[in-house]
Amino acid sequence: RATKTFRNETLSYVTSIAGLRHEIDAIHNSGVLVQSVLWNVGSARLLGAFLDMGVLRSPVYAHVLLANTFLAAHPPTVSGLRALVDFLPDHPDLHWTYSAVGANALSLVHAAVESGGHVSIGVGDYHYNELGAPTNADLVAEVVRMVRAVGREPATPAEVRQAFGLGA
Repeated sequence: RATKTFRNETLSYVTSIAGLRHEIDAIHNSGVLVQSVLWNVGSARLLGAFLDMGVLRSPVYAHVLLANTFLAAHPPTVSGLRALVDFLPDHPDLHWTYSAVGANALSLVHAAVESGGHVSIGVGDYHYNELGAPTNADLVAEVVRMVRAVGREPATPAEVRQAFGLGA
């Protein structure tokens, strides 16, 4: 829950474009898929620039990070999600998920799925005590139920591996 307080008032997070390119090159060279974490419109626009420049290779995996505990991130609300997703680059090999740090991510499942996204959920981001402290398996089962309720079928592990060009 948003507390309107700061845990650390001296914290600065700075990564140069050159630093990001270096990290992306190192990840590509290791044979691992790059995960682009997007927490605001600027990071979504940067993803688009990196795609246009050929810095990132297909397939592209973007993780939309929504948070109550990190004020630079969009809030974990439908309007917060949509505001960021509206700026995702239009790319045929872009796959995106979202998570809601410090908030119940289940309230955003329908909005994400309807926008072409996927769900990343787990008790590491939020404990879901209002649901009786479920396990990760319980949360995944609930997301599967919700996704099927809107007429979509969750991807199988094999489908995910194929989409990202990962071996068996």
